[in-house]
Amino acid sequence: MSSSQTTTAQTGEANQDDDGRASLRTLVVLGQLDAFETIIADARLAPDLSSRTQLTRLGLLQFAPVDRLLESIEQAPLAGTVAEALKNFHQYTPTSIWPQALVKTVLTSGMATDLLDLLDGSAIDGLDLRAVGVAHAEAGRWARDQLSGVLEEDPEVAGRLALFARRMLGEASAQTQRVAGRASALAALLTGQPAGSSAEVAATSQLVGRLVELSAARLEELGLQP
Repeated sequence: MSSSQTTTAQTGEANQDDDGRASLRTLVVLGQLDAFETIIADARLAPDLSSRTQLTRLGLLQFAPVDRLLESIEQAPLAGTVAEALKNFHQYTPTSIWPQALVKTVLTSGMATDLLDLLDGSAIDGLDLRAVGVAHAEAGRWARDQLSGVLEEDPEVAGRLALFARRMLGEASAQTQRVAGRASALAALLTGQPAGSSAEVAATSQLVGRLVELSAARLEELGLQP
């Protein structure tokens, strides 16, 4: 390969990496904004003021790491695709009772934590992923403890919640695959495989499958068989 071809290839790889990081930045920011909005809305389903206050506080924690970045994300790569995927996810997994809100928080926070664990945890383009991880970990831990109490008090609700959780997992998997299919640079960044290659497609499918497996394991620990 000539020096000019090498330079062109290196430039292409650099651009792909930049696109992947920009898409990751967009995914994290819009994901945090969505988590904030969802938790705040679900807090209204709380059975008492203490629970409502605590879940609201956890919602604010989701917003804190990214509030200064929201305006710069509006026209970022993948913004429309992520926003549409999140909208579709919530459209097919609406919450109407407090236990469902807890299940949703456990699953979404857990999946976000698992995805962040695949990264190195350092700041990417000024976005501190460690702060984001802490926000999700705290929300997931609190919701899991609350859900354990609900299931202990009313074991019969487990069957209905398991069905709801199964629907959530299926929809989360479908929407994640949809976003990944439209963002090969992001998929390449997460999997370490060349963008658009068969290896990247296979690795992305394995990644999504792993996220679903980890979420299912969390539910099983609670006695909910998805």
